[in-house]
Amino acid sequence: MSEQHATHPASRPRAFVALVVGVWLALVALEAWHRFDPFIHPPGRRPSGGGSPYLPNVRRTLRGDFGGDLTRMLGFAARARLFGVPRGDIEVATDRRGFRNEPPLAAAHCPVVVTGDSYMDQGLTNADTPAAQLGRLLGVPAYDCSQMAAGPAAGAHWLLANDAFRRRPPKVLVWGFIERNLRASRFEAWPPKAKRLPSLPQAIRAVPGHLKTWLTRWSLLKRWAVALRAEATWRLAGQLITDKVIVGRHPNGEHFLFLRGSVRTLEHAAQKRQLERVAIAIHSVHAECQRRGIHLAVVLIPDKAHVYARWLPPADRPRIPTPNALADL
Repeated sequence: MSEQHATHPASRPRAFVALVVGVWLALVALEAWHRFDPFIHPPGRRPSGGGSPYLPNVRRTLRGDFGGDLTRMLGFAARARLFGVPRGDIEVATDRRGFRNEPPLAAAHCPVVVTGDSYMDQGLTNADTPAAQLGRLLGVPAYDCSQMAAGPAAGAHWLLANDAFRRRPPKVLVWGFIERNLRASRFEAWPPKAKRLPSLPQAIRAVPGHLKTWLTRWSLLKRWAVALRAEATWRLAGQLITDKVIVGRHPNGEHFLFLRGSVRTLEHAAQKRQLERVAIAIHSVHAECQRRGIHLAVVLIPDKAHVYARWLPPADRPRIPTPNALADL
């Protein structure tokens, strides 16, 4: 009996820790469901007249707190202050292809097409997207074929492979990379050449060096894993596209990278490899556009701070305060 009383209290701390962890995980799951609910519609809960904001023929209002990060519920006060900025509701509409265009625009021939990833349109109504602004500035219809969570090059590849645009190609393709602190001249430093994964003997020989550096810098393992994943993604995809976009730099010098909605840091070597891939993608699309008589305008949009500042830590002083600077084109 005495042994029972001696062991019973010892299990209480474990049960308490398990309870705290369980409640924490439940809050994280609830926060994730709340923020990403506009993209999740179980049977019986689909709103009338809409669905996912990237499905065809959808018109609906998105809550201002959808997407983003989960730091609000994780207990990190400093991160919550950086990321937790209130956002207003926005109304979005998609055409029959699922892109952010008013439905009548889908049937018209557009001499100008604007592409990129979904962050081209993030936080903006249809009337405020770069495509809509550029169309008003030029006085011609401009079609938006930015794709969600597919990378900045996916929209351009989709456009060049689409039968409708193949029959009636646009005159100008405006390809927007949402980046900061990145100059177009940096693409010229690396010729367009494909990169290969290291062979197994090369990888084994590199282990001691990586291990030595990791012992002095604990974060190298994470950064090396990100670079290795990028290499594998490119090799397995079979086409020269990238799903990563550099969007800012912290005052401490670290570069922040959007990877399908999450923020990671890159060291200089990994950033250079990323720019090599971007250069390859640009040369690939440019060659195809030249063959079809399409003028390609690659635009490095260095700000959209009113959208990205809500998720990213403070970046350097923005060079373009609003998307209205597209008039500089």
